[in-house]
Amino acid sequence: MIYLDNSATTLLDPAVLKAMLKDLKGPPYNPSASHKLGRQAFALLMAAREKIASLFKVQPEEIIFTASATEALNLVLRSQVGPGGHLISSELEHNAVYNTALELEKKGAKVTFLAPQKAGAVQSDQAEEAILQAQKNGLP
Repeated sequence: MIYLDNSATTLLDPAVLKAMLKDLKGPPYNPSASHKLGRQAFALLMAAREKIASLFKVQPEEIIFTASATEALNLVLRSQVGPGGHLISSELEHNAVYNTALELEKKGAKVTFLAPQKAGAVQSDQAEEAILQAQKNGLP
């Protein structure tokens, strides 16, 4: 079988599965707990955070783990676009972005939805025009 739905979920790399199974087979961990297992879980969490931070050349405290892409997208959009802010997106955006954009708009953000052109893609000149128009109107 050839799997082509990687935009929805991606097959787990066997090396990643092997690394995860080591800890998933253990007792339930709560990194916020003060007991021994909690401290072990916290150490695992911090080690993972440091490893990922080093890959992206950022500080470990800049790494935030989320449970899903929807949660991550909401975190980014809501932290960057508030009342008076401006978001430019596509009319064909994933619901995780599209619905959040609509909600931000209800709360006072300006949202510009660009219509896709041929092959369902937004053209760079559309995005450029939207940015120039926003600047002209004093939007961030």
